[in-house]
Amino acid sequence: SNLASAMFNVGKYGAAADYSHRALKIDSTSGQAYECLGIVALKQGHFDECIAYFKKAIQVDSACSSARSNLGTAYFMSHRYKEAVAFLDSSIAMDSSQFEPYISMATFYIGMKDYEKAYPYCQKAKELAPADARTWVNYGFVQAKRGHKEEGMESLRKALQMDSANSGAYAAIGTIYGDNLLFNLAIENLTKSIRLDSTSKPAYFQLALAQFRLGKDSETILNLKTLLSLDSSLLEAYKLLAMAYTLSGMCKDAIAASKAAIAIDSDYADGHSSLAAAYICDGSYQEADQSLRKSLKLDPGDYYAYFSAGQRDFQLGVYDLAIKEYRKTLEINPTFQAARKMLTMAQYYRKEIKAGKYRVRNILAKNQQQASDLILLIKNGSTFEHLAREESLDDKTREDCGDMGIMSRQDMSPTFREALSKLKPGEISGIVKSGQGYHILKRVN
Repeated sequence: SNLASAMFNVGKYGAAADYSHRALKIDSTSGQAYECLGIVALKQGHFDECIAYFKKAIQVDSACSSARSNLGTAYFMSHRYKEAVAFLDSSIAMDSSQFEPYISMATFYIGMKDYEKAYPYCQKAKELAPADARTWVNYGFVQAKRGHKEEGMESLRKALQMDSANSGAYAAIGTIYGDNLLFNLAIENLTKSIRLDSTSKPAYFQLALAQFRLGKDSETILNLKTLLSLDSSLLEAYKLLAMAYTLSGMCKDAIAASKAAIAIDSDYADGHSSLAAAYICDGSYQEADQSLRKSLKLDPGDYYAYFSAGQRDFQLGVYDLAIKEYRKTLEINPTFQAARKMLTMAQYYRKEIKAGKYRVRNILAKNQQQASDLILLIKNGSTFEHLAREESLDDKTREDCGDMGIMSRQDMSPTFREALSKLKPGEISGIVKSGQGYHILKRVN
């Protein structure tokens, strides 16, 4: 058993498991051997297996506080939070001198973003193990989140002095920089964290978030895919991935990512708001409205739901309402740059339309028969925008649901000008023949 523990401590996990099994052949009541097998399984991410071993260790030695602490950690890492808190608390009650349960409880409350509850556990862990860099990482991060940024950063620098390869310290520093809108510094530190530990889920998420806020959607998508390959149960990762897909015009992928989040938790408001945005991107407004109602019912303060409503109203040409929704979004989340960009665009479109210009959408069909079929589909309830994205041959406008932007009459070909002059806002044309082929036009405004 001792040899197994020594093998584990030098990273020889296979040998540690082998010696633990040998110990159990000699004495099937060896709590130390069961606990070592549990720690090996925990290190390898085999949560069900490690939980079974830790339970066995407690069964043969109910007074083993370290097994209770490790079982609590295993429950926490497998997202079984109620059981995690119960076993970690019982471990502390049995032996308040061991610091591992305090670190685990602090990590639990940090994950729940309850920094006030995390603070006393961080403080106690630091008192019990001042030479352990992890205690300074947790303490520094929590202090920064509680508003004591300078003390927090000083503690994190102390952690790096103790352990220059501490991935968690770089991740914490990067997260704090991101919170303070210093996104390039955030990316620099989070990238260092991932180089040191390519399985650091918090670092991948915070890196993706910083990249998203800088408008780097392709990098955001790449890092979130990596994160979800490590843990496919992360709701916030699916939400951010859906947002990045939507802003990149990858509507089908955005719908799939949002539905994946909702499949995990049907009451996840952010999942419904991101699904609404994805449907709007796809031109599927009826489905979007259902998702928006669900999102705002679950969370009336969901900023992305208001942003999605703004996107819907912008696409429909209702600029006064869109401006109101974008302003509401920025009131809730002032750092959301996409809403600021769309607010400026909606104000510009409103101004140009009032000056007598047109906003036009276009579907280019492959032949006259297809154009006739598409007009029939629109009359039977399909949206122009959805069909433009799915069917139009116009590469310049297809990804934006056929949107040709703002045009003056002088910008239009005589054929388009004649067709649009007969339409009221919101109406679609019949088949319009041009040198490119067969068009269907929509006068948005």
